[in-house]
Amino acid sequence: MPLLFLRQHAHYTLSIWHLSPEETLLTQFQHSAGIAIPKALRHPLRRQQWLAARLCLHRYHHLPLTPSLLQHNRPPHLPSHYLSISHSHHYIAVMSATTPCGIDIQTPHPHIHMLCKRFLSPREYDDSTSTHHLHLAWAAKEALYKRFSSLKLNFRRDMRVSLPKYAQNHVGQIPASIVLHPSQNVTQITVNYAIWNAFYLAYTV
Repeated sequence: MPLLFLRQHAHYTLSIWHLSPEETLLTQFQHSAGIAIPKALRHPLRRQQWLAARLCLHRYHHLPLTPSLLQHNRPPHLPSHYLSISHSHHYIAVMSATTPCGIDIQTPHPHIHMLCKRFLSPREYDDSTSTHHLHLAWAAKEALYKRFSSLKLNFRRDMRVSLPKYAQNHVGQIPASIVLHPSQNVTQITVNYAIWNAFYLAYTV
């Protein structure tokens, strides 16, 4: 089933969609809702990702398909909700909340040990850091960046994560901190995570 996961909390809703080879549900949704996919999205996968996110927001988050949700040149937004969307290959994660939120989904990357220098400071990892930890750190910082999007945070300088000792646990929490410049004030925040067979998920509200 394309809808892999749905969590409806008092203050937020989270859904995960898996694109299938024949996306009849997306086609039916597009036609029934009269949605025009932005012409700027030319790659078939990007078009499916865009459409799946809107289907989730409308069908499972119960949000109206307003023009602000259907535009492409800026992130979708609504006056009544904060929204965050992430996609990695054939997986799309969507979050709506009554407070600022951030979500990220990452499928395993074969070169994660080379990429980690881009988003982790030297104090956050070493040569023994596992692949699980690196993917969780990447997803956590992406979620934090979206949660605090107005601050334009630097991944290595402004965000710090304390990864769990045993990241093999399927679900858990990651303590994190945001360093605000130029005041150097530190904000503590918790990032929730889940490890699935095919992807890593992180979100925060």
